[in-house]
Amino acid sequence: MVLVMAKISDACPLMNLTMNRDALPGWIAAVAASLPTSAIAITVVAAWLLLGLIAKSALKRKAGKLDMPYVDFTDGGKRSMERYAQEGNALLTRGYQEYSKQGLPFSFFNSTNTSRPLAILPTKYLEEVRNASSSKLSFNEFLNKSQISADIGAPQVTDRIIHVVRQDLNKSLNDLIQPLHQACAKVVPRLIPPSQDWTSHPGFMALFQIVGRLMARVLVGSELWDDDEWHQVCMMYFGAGMIATARVRNGWYPTWLRWTSRFLDKYVIGIYLARRKGQKILKPVVQARVAEVKAKKDDNNSKSKLGDGIGWLAESYMNSGKSRPSPGDIMQDVAFLIAASVPSTASTCLSILYDLIDIDHANTLAEIREEISLVFSENGSTWTRRALGELRLLDSFMKESQRIHNLQFNTMQRMVLEPEGYTFKDGLHLPQGTPMVMPSRLLGLDPDLHREADKFDATRWKKKREEGDATKFHFASIHDDMLPWGSGPHACPGRFIAQDIIKLILVHFVTQYDIKCAEGDGHRPVDTPDHATFNPNMGAMLMFKER
Repeated sequence: MVLVMAKISDACPLMNLTMNRDALPGWIAAVAASLPTSAIAITVVAAWLLLGLIAKSALKRKAGKLDMPYVDFTDGGKRSMERYAQEGNALLTRGYQEYSKQGLPFSFFNSTNTSRPLAILPTKYLEEVRNASSSKLSFNEFLNKSQISADIGAPQVTDRIIHVVRQDLNKSLNDLIQPLHQACAKVVPRLIPPSQDWTSHPGFMALFQIVGRLMARVLVGSELWDDDEWHQVCMMYFGAGMIATARVRNGWYPTWLRWTSRFLDKYVIGIYLARRKGQKILKPVVQARVAEVKAKKDDNNSKSKLGDGIGWLAESYMNSGKSRPSPGDIMQDVAFLIAASVPSTASTCLSILYDLIDIDHANTLAEIREEISLVFSENGSTWTRRALGELRLLDSFMKESQRIHNLQFNTMQRMVLEPEGYTFKDGLHLPQGTPMVMPSRLLGLDPDLHREADKFDATRWKKKREEGDATKFHFASIHDDMLPWGSGPHACPGRFIAQDIIKLILVHFVTQYDIKCAEGDGHRPVDTPDHATFNPNMGAMLMFKER
């Protein structure tokens, strides 16, 4: 019984009222103050155990079926969340070979909703999916539902956010490169102090912090991008959100009672606490940007530019009739952009860096350093977006690394919204609420789509640009035989800023430092599977020495 109480106490702050009353929401604290702690504890234990049984019963219900094969383990072994996380990649590979390559759909275990299998469609449906109305096949609903964002108070993707990135951020990229380069030159030496001796640093955490600062320069502007308190709040928000999503989605909460987690789960409470702290920090900056937008309108100067995400979001709200955008709204939007961009960009940058310092690519790294030096001098010893675009060997190397070490097994995520479901031209029917995806990682490794697909060819994409259209085949471009960015109107709108930030970081790293892995034989550390993702080794230590 003591162990049960301890487990429930960890999940439920009400179980520790003598220590945590001050942290409780107001109405719960008031009730708690009027009742004996023991009575509350007994009530909560009984209710929580009952809810836990209901939740576990719900998880045992048979998953909904789709009119397509279901790929699963065939050895009779245990089907656990942990096993799917570690071995699901093998199942997806089998499904790709047996069905996707034959133009057939299949279904698969859905780690975010065990009652609704994922429909994994072959690329013959690509054109229909990318051209489908978002009122029928929705990326937003797929993401928000899978992350249970509304239930736990986490930020949600909205059409406003996507529009701001696609229109405002992407149109401002030319003006952002120099401030980002300056920010990189300031942050990197602080996190990785130059030394004539080899020094060890945690690779992922260093990149996570660097990317976080650079993205902040884009999203919250010059006032807050290097503010430690702001970044502490962001880390608090991100950390609480990751844990809360898993706990509430996969734990004791039935779907219909997830809303109670904001009062019962310490990590969900942490999300709301981070939100309040964040909007307090953002408030004066939001007020300043609102004044800028008003001045812009008063001057009738539609061409004048706002320089960061807070300004773009404020203008978007004001254009839609909200004269005073709330710091709370802006905080949620910025928090989503941070969560969507920083971890994925840092992971991608780490993955490319692992390939760059692999001993098999030593000659290519030397050529990339020469290219960087030449382009930098030819562009007046400064970095612009055009100059970054001239780093064609580096760009080709980045794309080849992405092809072989794509972080995602599946992209093109959508959820069927139509009450009657969605029917494709060939008659395939998906019921309302069905989550669907398409292969991505395995497309990049398919020898029928890429010549010598198992070979890392650093010049593969550079040659394609030289032989054909020079505007295609760069790191952020999209095409049908690789889908890391998705495709069509809903392709990742932030891929261009991610591309430029990764290049700036890599340029700084390889020109200022010699780098190697602290352990191993000089080759890339082994990637780590996690359900439908393949992460670069985030625990490996990197050694840096000043050049």
